[in-house]
Amino acid sequence: MSNEKGQGRKVLSAEDLQESYRLRRMVGNRIKMRRMTINMPLLSLADEIGFIYQTIQKYEAGHSEPNLLTFRKLATALKVPMSFFLEEDEDDLQLLTQEEYSLLSQYRGASPAVRQAVLHLLKVVVDEVDAARGEQA
Repeated sequence: MSNEKGQGRKVLSAEDLQESYRLRRMVGNRIKMRRMTINMPLLSLADEIGFIYQTIQKYEAGHSEPNLLTFRKLATALKVPMSFFLEEDEDDLQLLTQEEYSLLSQYRGASPAVRQAVLHLLKVVVDEVDAARGEQA
């Protein structure tokens, strides 16, 4: 259908409506997938961003879409960049577990000397484990 003169709003085509629904579902799936990856209960996410849990349920089901401010709150709470919710290529998604996120956060907050020591220690441990596996084979 065409735009009514002076209305300023376009009526969406069936294709546009389908695409809108597909994108809402994709965003909702990303929210739920990330929340579950970091073992965050729905109620905890809702509390952290100041919403009722039913709103998060609607986002996850694709029945409602977050606005930009809410995207920012979700990204912060779920420890991902805002772009995470809109990435279409699954290979581009680099999800961290809660343990990996904690390790990375601590590493980034450490001094250069501590970072160097951690890397050295990790290399030594990995080399020893690899050597032990080689002896068992």
